[in-house]
Amino acid sequence: GSFSLTDDAALLAVPEHHKLVVTTDSVIEAVHVLPDATPEQYAMKLVRRNLSDLAAMGAKPWRYLLNIRIPRGTDRDWFVRFSQALLREQERFG
Repeated sequence: GSFSLTDDAALLAVPEHHKLVVTTDSVIEAVHVLPDATPEQYAMKLVRRNLSDLAAMGAKPWRYLLNIRIPRGTDRDWFVRFSQALLREQERFG
């Protein structure tokens, strides 16, 4: 569904008799997390913020969209820690 990552769109096939709820809340430094937030805190906030929106609508999580803007010079370790935290959140909340 990602068009081989050549575009910023996706085609999602929704199973018959189902509806698709899409949410993509951002997590912004100094607005939603403290300026010194860890990569793990960003990942947790990002996943849980969107899960909260889904739960409020009575929807179950199926897939997620990730929009990310990171300052230049952010080191590889930040991305590793962020990715590992995303994986833990996925496993925790299914």
